[in-house]
Amino acid sequence: MEGARARRLEGGAWSVDIHHHLDAVNSVLEMGNGGRRFISNSVPMLELFVGSNKRRPLECQNCNGQAADASLFRPSTLAHGLDGSVFIGDHNLIRRVSLDGQISTVLSL
Repeated sequence: MEGARARRLEGGAWSVDIHHHLDAVNSVLEMGNGGRRFISNSVPMLELFVGSNKRRPLECQNCNGQAADASLFRPSTLAHGLDGSVFIGDHNLIRRVSLDGQISTVLSL
């Protein structure tokens, strides 16, 4: 499975709405309504997008579904796909979190 390197002025698989413009050099997001958001002045935010407080069983036959409710065994690696999805190395599974919030197993070791 191949990933892609994010180039300096690109957001990797992330995109900005057609009504906005991201000036990555100056860290400014110019909004479609005329407003500006200075990224360097923004408060850093961390948001949970996958996982619950339960550990999944080692053999997990039915572990697909909503990413927010997913159980993980021992996540150790993250990667992103060209479509914006996130891949998680979770002990003996490679799992994919799609943009619509679904998690699925793509490889079982």
